[in-house]
Amino acid sequence: MAMRRGPPLPPGRGASRPATSKSYERSPQTISPSNRTNPASPLHPVSELQRLEFRPEHLDEGVRQCRELWEILRRKKGCVLHRLFHAQADRLSWLAYSEWNSLAELAGARRELARSPLYRRFHARLSRASERAYEAFGAVRSSQGSNSAQALVLITFAQAPANGAEAMEFVRQAPGYLSHLMLHEVANQSAVSCLVYFAEAAQAQACAQALAPVAAFEPAAELYLA
Repeated sequence: MAMRRGPPLPPGRGASRPATSKSYERSPQTISPSNRTNPASPLHPVSELQRLEFRPEHLDEGVRQCRELWEILRRKKGCVLHRLFHAQADRLSWLAYSEWNSLAELAGARRELARSPLYRRFHARLSRASERAYEAFGAVRSSQGSNSAQALVLITFAQAPANGAEAMEFVRQAPGYLSHLMLHEVANQSAVSCLVYFAEAAQAQACAQALAPVAAFEPAAELYLA
């Protein structure tokens, strides 16, 4: 299943791009609060989705370094949780999801991490990467309690649904469904995604396949495994 990539969200100003990873992609957008067009409260919780695509020859070492980096990040001030998944269709493609107490704390943690030699070695293992910050909306505002999930379906909407609860009713009825989290990009409420957690990989795969003909979604569904 092809990985859909959103515009990257760099780890902080002044971070240099490793010479050994020329295809590492970045966008002008940054997670620095001063660059937001519609800043939220300094204490407003945010989530981050980080898409990673490893070079085939560096997969094992890259994943090891990724886990090591997240052991550092999860101890930073403001980090609430993080989870790491790999794409079912492509072992080279990974997804890191994290929650933070504020955008400022996320930005600060990534700026600090970007100065480390480990960070630079890690990005040399990647062929592509992107990061983007989100805000949760709807009845559920956190993925806490989803640790038992063995699979995740990431739904990216072609256009924001008029009623998120109604749009997700189809998914809530799926076998193995545990919970879901609606997200919109920071400062862009029309860019909507949804994380749907499942007890088992086969159940998540069945849901992802069933989403294709659902016209109300116009979704792109990606399957990731824990």
